[in-house]
Amino acid sequence: MIDFVKMQIKGVVRFVLEENPYLEFYYRDINLVTGEVRTINRNGKRKTPYKYADYKGLEFRIYDSGSIYVMGSLHKYWNDGEHNYNDLTKEMFFAVVQDLEKRFDIDPKLCILKNLEIGVNIIPPIPVNTVLDHCFLHKTNPLCYTHNTDEGKYRQVKYEQYIIKIYNKSLQYGIDKEILRFEIKYTRMQKIHREKIFTLKDLVNYGFKNFTNILIKEWENILFYDSSIIHNTVRLANYRNPLYWLDLLENRSSSTFKKHRKVLRWLTKNYSQNYKQKILETIKCKINDLAMGCPNLQLVYNVIKDTPKRLIFSETKKYCFVTGLDISMQKNDSITLSHTGLRYYRKYYPKLYTKVKEKYLTRRWSNSSSEEEIREIAHHIRDIKRNYIRSRNNKYKKGQLNMFGVLGIRPLSLASVKGVEFM
Repeated sequence: MIDFVKMQIKGVVRFVLEENPYLEFYYRDINLVTGEVRTINRNGKRKTPYKYADYKGLEFRIYDSGSIYVMGSLHKYWNDGEHNYNDLTKEMFFAVVQDLEKRFDIDPKLCILKNLEIGVNIIPPIPVNTVLDHCFLHKTNPLCYTHNTDEGKYRQVKYEQYIIKIYNKSLQYGIDKEILRFEIKYTRMQKIHREKIFTLKDLVNYGFKNFTNILIKEWENILFYDSSIIHNTVRLANYRNPLYWLDLLENRSSSTFKKHRKVLRWLTKNYSQNYKQKILETIKCKINDLAMGCPNLQLVYNVIKDTPKRLIFSETKKYCFVTGLDISMQKNDSITLSHTGLRYYRKYYPKLYTKVKEKYLTRRWSNSSSEEEIREIAHHIRDIKRNYIRSRNNKYKKGQLNMFGVLGIRPLSLASVKGVEFM
């Protein structure tokens, strides 16, 4: 159901992601002679360099500007990046989202959707290529044939905000079973935003079944010629010709086009097997099945069985008042990075720990043991927080209102953002 996504990821420390054991980052567009990263594209425009890593069909991008994006097929992610010709139930989708959160510390509430692809894989009542050959128009726009080595044979039409695509899934992967894929790819998110979907978490809450009417409406907008029509009208010779419909649109009035389209629908309903309607019902049934989910939840959640427990913190994330680093592994009442958090980062993210040490360990303790280092770093961070609060309280009289609150102490969320100066 849910396939390709492009998301901007917030709330992830880039050094933590770079140190993740599942990812290995590389730079694209490197000059092999000078070793420089190209910052000008083919059109002569400046572009922001980024490093990327691939994992199970997803591409992680960290731009030099600090922005982090994840893009790719969540359906393929479920299948270890190999394919997406099977079905992805709602539980499988939930498990993928949960796996991303645990494996990469990605909070679905902070994943801003930039592109989204929804669709279904169905077994049609007639061969897939026959369906493709008789899908002429979507609304009043031609469904153009395209052959692509990755996606096989398909027809599509592009609009300003989305793309409608129908293709032969079995041809794409060379499998024996007839599989038709019908999908909508949103390249701009206005239509999705109308459904109150802005983040990956919103997508989880929205549910598969609510996409039924959206997919059905777009399938109904297709002008489909049913080759099983049996009638003696001479119009059939024209109706089975896609050029005839294009000629109606280009050289006749819109009322003439609508009249003939209405006649075709009447002939299809009364004198054919009405394969278009059968495909519509199949799409409805498939969405319902996917929304009902998988009865064996243990099989579903096997996808996350090898997720390292060290990446699993509390359900609600917390950030250090001073450094902005995640301190969810510490006690619930923690405010700043403590001994526990520092030991965690030293063990699993040594480069990040080194950055913290360089910033918060004074020279006096530079030759100390590891435990002394941790003790002094934690002490220095607590002192920074204490001094900050004291200075804010001295600046404002007790009970005085200001933009940061009654005592002048700015909220922790703002402090956590500003505190990460070494990111």
